[in-house]
Amino acid sequence: MSRIVSAGLAAAALTVALASGAHADTPHSPQPPRPSCSDGGTSPFQGMKLDGLKAVKKINMPGPLCTIYVWELVLDDERLGAHYSGGEFFLYSSEEGTFGGFLNGDLKFRSVREAGRVAFTYSDAAAHKRVEVRYGDPQHPEYAQVIASVTR
Repeated sequence: MSRIVSAGLAAAALTVALASGAHADTPHSPQPPRPSCSDGGTSPFQGMKLDGLKAVKKINMPGPLCTIYVWELVLDDERLGAHYSGGEFFLYSSEEGTFGGFLNGDLKFRSVREAGRVAFTYSDAAAHKRVEVRYGDPQHPEYAQVIASVTR
């Protein structure tokens, strides 16, 4: 009995939807507004001193109507190709003793183990006069090796 009622309700809902004008997009249907898109423009890191880092434009949000790009700082090829063992990469401002974070998609991590996952945005770079990518123990940043830096 409940199957008959469910089937009847589904048929009624479909009839109402079709009668109310629900249909596929046609040349006369209003189109949804297009999302604003960004090609990333020029690098926001121009004028900053990069040591061991390079600015890259990456896709932030691919979409059906447009793609949004963002600029990130990543390790340069020399630092990326070096061998690291026994520690973690972390973003640190030695002047203020504060930590930043690395991006992985929409998530931000305080430290990463792989050199290829070192990536951060302008907001982290511009928040301090100098920001360093360090390798070692994040619990003891004063002993960690400075791998790369960005200075305003």
